[in-house]
Amino acid sequence: MENYVNANSISTRWPAGRPGKDWCYFFLKRWRGEVRLKRPTNVRRSRAEVSPTIVRAFFERIRTHLEGVPATHIINYDESNLQGTRKFLI
Repeated sequence: MENYVNANSISTRWPAGRPGKDWCYFFLKRWRGEVRLKRPTNVRRSRAEVSPTIVRAFFERIRTHLEGVPATHIINYDESNLQGTRKFLI
């Protein structure tokens, strides 16, 4: 969040442009029905091993879908971000 705030010259009331522990605590409390903390898990080696050829093929396939879309409108989600009763898409 700090990088986004600084890159877009957004003024905030947070010191150094980033939220502190209190803000995070109250954010989680406010959204307790929608957001939950998860522990990181290790990725199996078979899922982590991706060749440069596979990565290039992926980007070739999505190139046409991304043409004309500003980089600010692209959000990186993994499957865990799309779980739950409500889905927030920007």
